[in-house]
Amino acid sequence: MSNTKITVPAISTTNQAEEQKIEVLEQAAEKCADMGNFSKACQVYERIVQIKPSYEKGWTSLGHCYYIAQDYRKCYFAYQRALTIPRGNSNPQLWYGLGLLYLRFSSHNYAEMAFHEALKCDPNFEQKQTILLKLGVISKQALKYEDAIGLFKNCIQCDSEAISIVTQAYCCMGFCYHQLKRFGESLSSYRHAVSIEPNRYTLACLGWELYILGHYEEAHQCLELALDAEDQNQKYLDKLYYMLAMSHLQKNSIQNSSEFFEKILKNNQNDFHACCSYGILLAKEGKNAEALQILLKADQASVKGEFWINVGILYEQSKQNDDAIQAYQRALAIKSYELIAQERINEIGSGACKLSMMIHPQFDPTEFSASKPSPNISRNKDFAFGPPPELFAMHMMSFYQGFMNFIHNARNNLPPVEQNQSKQGGKPEGNHDEVQAAEILTGLNIEKSERTEDIGSKGRKRRKVN
Repeated sequence: MSNTKITVPAISTTNQAEEQKIEVLEQAAEKCADMGNFSKACQVYERIVQIKPSYEKGWTSLGHCYYIAQDYRKCYFAYQRALTIPRGNSNPQLWYGLGLLYLRFSSHNYAEMAFHEALKCDPNFEQKQTILLKLGVISKQALKYEDAIGLFKNCIQCDSEAISIVTQAYCCMGFCYHQLKRFGESLSSYRHAVSIEPNRYTLACLGWELYILGHYEEAHQCLELALDAEDQNQKYLDKLYYMLAMSHLQKNSIQNSSEFFEKILKNNQNDFHACCSYGILLAKEGKNAEALQILLKADQASVKGEFWINVGILYEQSKQNDDAIQAYQRALAIKSYELIAQERINEIGSGACKLSMMIHPQFDPTEFSASKPSPNISRNKDFAFGPPPELFAMHMMSFYQGFMNFIHNARNNLPPVEQNQSKQGGKPEGNHDEVQAAEILTGLNIEKSERTEDIGSKGRKRRKVN
């Protein structure tokens, strides 16, 4: 009996000391995060979960910090560990973090599921407006424009002072209206965004819509205002340069247009839109060899129909019809470009070649948000990968077949890690971002049988999250 009286207070004291230590460490981690030292914050949270492995909040915070530090593999496993702890699956912050992670790697279906889980856990979740915006963007990218418009409207109606989120929702809604050919509503949405906050992002979106609708003078004025706006978002500035380059090209100001294209390529020599449109400009100037060199540098070129159509037209202009047919055959496999490609092949076959216009790439100005990152995921921030490695650039047009073979082998759908390991069995090739992306994507594709363990007191099975 006396032993019991002695033991119970001892356990209580130990637990109290543990909780106090965790509280002190959490304060230290928060301070590190506030100072932007996320690697140190990760170390402190690692100590916390070592002291108390069943501490779901600690694992969730650790995942958030790893996400911000761009260590996505560790972020994923921290979130997964949090999900295995009872009540972990009822934490909206955890599901929100998972949603951001899946979205980061374009796993849209599972990002959508995670975001819905966050709102299911807490319908008034503090990040509800951000989630609705991201769900709208996912629907927009899936071409579900009516669904996207509904989500953007719900986002706008949220009681929030986040003006940048509201303006982005209006701009994205404007894009959806345009795709549905409801041009009056699209222009109205863009103008409403500018009336709320006339910054670089909203002015550029409005300017581009005016440009697409043929209001060239007003569009150019709007884009010039966007350039003068005080905004330090370098990534969006490159997109604005593209819009200005296209505006100058329409005005036949070739030198000004070239200067803006070159500014973009100085920052990212593989920018798809700049490479394609600058290549078209050079082709119009009769510089076919230079045009092809620029086109070949375009990121993700092998899966873009407009790229293959433009390459084919270049070869037609140079009387290299066999090479042109090969390019058009690649375009046949890409949706939305089958008719154009088949028409060109038929024209070549008939011998009555009537060259068509080269195609500028489709451009969505709303994809590149100028909004500041939300601080409510414990300093959440969506980081982008660095520029992709430069494509093999051919310097002579007669080497086109070599390029075709290279791009077919180098840009298939296998993640870099799986491709290199399966063929060589050695260390993965590619830069750090490519390898890390492949590793995390491999980790995210764990089989369903490995993900169905119980995680809650109600006996629910964990859903497969990818």
